[in-house]
Amino acid sequence: MNKTRIVFLIMVGQIGNMLAQELDYETRKMEIESAVLTENRQIELYFPKDKSEAVIAFYILDGNWNHDLVKGTIAHWVKWNLMPKSLVLSVDNMGNRTRDLTPTEDDVRFLGSGGAHSFLKFISNELNPKIEKEFGNIQYKVLVGHSFGGLFTLFTLKESPGLFDGYIAISPSVWWKDRYMYSGFNSFSNTRKPFVYITAGTDDGGNTKASLDFVSWLEKKGILEKLELHFEVLEGEDHFSNVPLSLHLGIKLLFPKQKWNSDIRAAYDSGGLEELKKKTTELEQDYGIRFLFPLDALLSYALNLNLEGKLEKALELLGWVQTKQQNKYQPSYYSGYIFKNKKDNDKAIESYQKALKIGGMPDRMKTVIDREITELTSLVKKMTDFSTELVETSIAFNPDERLAFVSRHNGKWGEREN
Repeated sequence: MNKTRIVFLIMVGQIGNMLAQELDYETRKMEIESAVLTENRQIELYFPKDKSEAVIAFYILDGNWNHDLVKGTIAHWVKWNLMPKSLVLSVDNMGNRTRDLTPTEDDVRFLGSGGAHSFLKFISNELNPKIEKEFGNIQYKVLVGHSFGGLFTLFTLKESPGLFDGYIAISPSVWWKDRYMYSGFNSFSNTRKPFVYITAGTDDGGNTKASLDFVSWLEKKGILEKLELHFEVLEGEDHFSNVPLSLHLGIKLLFPKQKWNSDIRAAYDSGGLEELKKKTTELEQDYGIRFLFPLDALLSYALNLNLEGKLEKALELLGWVQTKQQNKYQPSYYSGYIFKNKKDNDKAIESYQKALKIGGMPDRMKTVIDREITELTSLVKKMTDFSTELVETSIAFNPDERLAFVSRHNGKWGEREN
């Protein structure tokens, strides 16, 4: 393997680490005095300290069980630039999950059930306004629930489809009394379809068949056309092992980065930068706030163009990427690397300096860029000093041994006596 190829692999390997984010997040609990529920409710929050940042808000049911799982999962995805920055908001069930999460009374099997309408009113009229006041830049909201929580998630989709943008229902209890969930679902808007992800495990007891039957009913009634519905029965998962896997898969479907990367590369392969721009606009329109610009894929692509000797195309691509990601230093850093390969040291220095000006890199990366600038500046100075030095070349060219000399500073030939 030649040296150029090794350097290329190292540079590509760096991209993931370069894009990793240091999470400046905070965890906090709040208490809401609910007039609707006539009790105080505990809420646990995990959020970026800069509350002005745009975020995806995940509302987690059974928060006393699920908060740590969701918090850890989303922190991992955000850190590695796999999804936008997010707020996790977990609602403690306070020991009343049967009451809060079921839509009708079934006191024979589930004493105290049937309070879902009141709980939904609490979320809509009391919890939501408080959260939106404190976090003023929530761009997209997702409700996540498991078991009875999954039932309540789909109940909310049915009763108030515009309250959330996305719904993740894990092993939902859609078998609930009197086929309550088998009606309605008629009040969807004509704008963006709600994202809906329903799962069950093959070893999920009655939830497996119930979920299959429910999704079949949605299809039969033509409701699927109004939803961005994803449904999976996960092999080998039971009612509880299904939770972490479904959460992961649901997030992956919400933010299908691998698909976006593939679409972007295919667009560039078929029509160059102009086709890439069109595809990016199309994805932005299709996914809205969910779309995460595929910075890592495009940086890798630019480095590959450089390896193939297509330096101008690589620089053109990186220039456009920088206009789309003005707060990211990486496009300018890699432009500096390619200009250095071109022996255009002045533009390499300019690109590296731009990367430093944008900032946001870890200290170790700043050290690397500073070193590149220092080495290139030293090289440029040596070349300048050499080009301005009067270099005399003694060449005897006649019997009188008159000498020719050249000044590389002014580019003129002259002669002198020996």
